[in-house]
Amino acid sequence: MVKIHAPFQSVLFWLTLLVSLLALPAHSADLVASVSKNKVVKNEVFQLRIVSHDKVSADALDFSQLEPDFFVGQPSFASSTNIINGNYSQRSEWTVALAAQKVGIVTIPSFQLGSHQTSPIAIQVTEDQDQPAQEELAEVRSRLERTELYPGESTLFHAQLIIKEDIRRLRDPKITPPKVEGMSLKSASEPKQYPSVLNGVEVTIVEQSFRITAEQAGQFTLSEPVLKAGVLHGNQYSGNTRLIPILTKAKNYSIQVLEKPKHYQGTWLPTAKLSLTQEWQDGQQKLDSTTAYSTQVGHAITREIRLQVSGLTQQQLPNIHIPYPESISVYAEKPQFSTLDNGDTVMTFKQVLIPRQAGDIHLPEFSLNWWNTQTQAEQTSQVAGMTLQVKPSEETPVLPTPSQPSTPEIQQVVNAGYWPYITLLFALLWLSTAFLAWMLWRHKHTDSQVNHKTKAASNAPSCAYQAVLQAIEQQDLLALSPALRTWQKEVMLNQEEEQTLTALVHTLQQACFSERTEQPDFNPLKNWFVAKQKQQGKMQRSRSSTLPPL
Repeated sequence: MVKIHAPFQSVLFWLTLLVSLLALPAHSADLVASVSKNKVVKNEVFQLRIVSHDKVSADALDFSQLEPDFFVGQPSFASSTNIINGNYSQRSEWTVALAAQKVGIVTIPSFQLGSHQTSPIAIQVTEDQDQPAQEELAEVRSRLERTELYPGESTLFHAQLIIKEDIRRLRDPKITPPKVEGMSLKSASEPKQYPSVLNGVEVTIVEQSFRITAEQAGQFTLSEPVLKAGVLHGNQYSGNTRLIPILTKAKNYSIQVLEKPKHYQGTWLPTAKLSLTQEWQDGQQKLDSTTAYSTQVGHAITREIRLQVSGLTQQQLPNIHIPYPESISVYAEKPQFSTLDNGDTVMTFKQVLIPRQAGDIHLPEFSLNWWNTQTQAEQTSQVAGMTLQVKPSEETPVLPTPSQPSTPEIQQVVNAGYWPYITLLFALLWLSTAFLAWMLWRHKHTDSQVNHKTKAASNAPSCAYQAVLQAIEQQDLLALSPALRTWQKEVMLNQEEEQTLTALVHTLQQACFSERTEQPDFNPLKNWFVAKQKQQGKMQRSRSSTLPPL
């Protein structure tokens, strides 16, 4: 056994301890910040780098403290671990693009991470003599259609944002919408973005329309939209990149809302333009309201009223109520609304009118009061009524009773001997032969007439039948009424069948034109109609069948 002296043991201990310490991870107490340049022009982009020799997360540093004096880009973060020759080290690095927003000495403050912190860095910023003006980068153009309104009236505001730089160079663009206090402001269209050419320069245009509605009288101020962003702009001589801020200046509009006139009567409709029109129809035929129209009981006609206004929404339009006489059944559809390209609101109101009694019936006119904001005066628009000359519904025609053949007179001969009997015998034989010949001729003549009538009848009802069936399948009640009348002229219905048909049609009319949202059921009418058509076909075939040959 080799004995090691005590002094040598002491040296070996300290050498082992030193090697162990060198094998541990190498940690630096430094947190270092550096910049790519410390002399820049205003809005010139430079890089800030911060390095830590500890393992930390990406959000360990807060760069928001730079924002008052600098434009701050999106920070990038990288972390690595290295082992070289047994040496263990870690590195965390942040890189962020900055652009000074003011001229002079601007200081990057100290950043702290745990017990370590960076040293502040002073940046010398000078004015950029080559920076383009704001108008060369972007501008806002707008137009307000009207600056004087009444409570409840609205107008359109059109705004255009014109970007004169490549939109791919924009950084953090933010558009502040137009605003006005004391009035309602809503989007009237979706924003549209499209390329264009302005004064020979390619630009990008973003446009949108807004509807401004007055709620109360007074003086109000409307501000147009504002664009706030940064745009990367390169200098071809120096090679530097600048981040130039864009902040458009908002133009203001003054809007005056007048008091509502105290003497106005009726629903408040303030508008610069109102159009009230109507159309009468019998199926596809348009009617003239200036002359009386002849129709029948149970025959439907349509009245369609169209109201077009500017500066009002559909919620502000009135409900149309027309008092009709009790001899008229009224089925009103729900009003249909639409908006035209010029912003006008259109309401279409349709009614189906069915007379229930014969005689002259006057359908009343309809008038509407509104306030003309152009002339600042009350105005009335009106559509005329119509007079109906209603006749009873057509009854099933009664077929004439066939005439009975006259009875021949028989003269009695007294004391004529046996000759009268012989004469009578020959007369009977002759009459029998003549009767048989007449029967044959009549049979052939009747067959030809029946065949001709059957062909004509089979063609005409088939067209009417198809028209009714098509109207039922398409659930078109307006086309069903005239088609049924044509079909009824081709068939024979008794009183009970007429009542059943009337009840089925009346039930459909109530379901179609009621305020309930349930779907009308056309199947009962279709089943009855198809069955009745088959029955009529059997009756026609029985009438047209020929006698068996003699």
